Amino acid sequence: MKNIAIFGGNGVVGGFLSEYLRLCGFKVVSYSHAVSGGGRHLDVLTSNFDDLLVDTHVVIYCAWNTKDRGAKAQNSHAEAARRWATACDAKGIRFLFTSTVLADKGSSSNYAKYKYLAEQAVLEKMGIVLRIGLIADDGLPLLLTKIRKTVSKFPLLAKLANWPVYVLSANSLGLAVKSELFSGPAQSLVWVAPLNPSRFENVLTNSVTKHQTLPRVDSILKLIIKLPIRSGKIGRYIDALAGIITQPTRDPRCRNPLSGTVPEDNWRESLRPRE
Repeated sequence: MKNIAIFGGNGVVGGFLSEYLRLCGFKVVSYSHAVSGGGRHLDVLTSNFDDLLVDTHVVIYCAWNTKDRGAKAQNSHAEAARRWATACDAKGIRFLFTSTVLADKGSSSNYAKYKYLAEQAVLEKMGIVLRIGLIADDGLPLLLTKIRKTVSKFPLLAKLANWPVYVLSANSLGLAVKSELFSGPAQSLVWVAPLNPSRFENVLTNSVTKHQTLPRVDSILKLIIKLPIRSGKIGRYIDALAGIITQPTRDPRCRNPLSGTVPEDNWRESLRPRE
């Protein structure tokens, strides 16, 4: 049986993929800076390659600092992704990098900008870049889950979020990643998201209502994302907002996952009904 290593296995995405692939019958070793649940310790910024890549056939790279959105912290993780992709390429190990549909070199979000820079380095080393949409699943401790809980208490907040977002269920993510483990061309961008976006308001409320965001609200939000604050809790939310309100576009180089086009509406099954 081929061995799969997941870096960042203690994070939400890495943790989900570790469990999903184990249930599919794969041998998975989870690595994380903060070890829990039987995982192994790994600091992607400092750990040695050779000791960790023995008998590894696939690396799924989910490690990233999402709390400190400052340029220095984000750049260090982009550089780490490049180093690990280079090491895997040298050893003939398949390297899957989990990125985001928001990745853009011109983004106001540091997270989106440095994810893009990491993508380019990974592609140069024959890696596979997974551009993943917004994962919607109330069973996972996602940022979206927390926002939905807040909106359930203050419903009017949803009407301020009329932006297009590419949403998928956690199960769709698992299917897409599973299909890319051992097959498909290397050095490719994979669009792990629906072809058409949903409205963020509808995701927050799990509804199909349509509203227009007030122009004044749009103007205020655009001013907020220009604030030069990216570190700390406030900076993290500002940086996340900067990525979300900018509509991503599908790079023409992207292909669909080998599992097929991601469905547009099955994420609704992963959200609790609106109360």
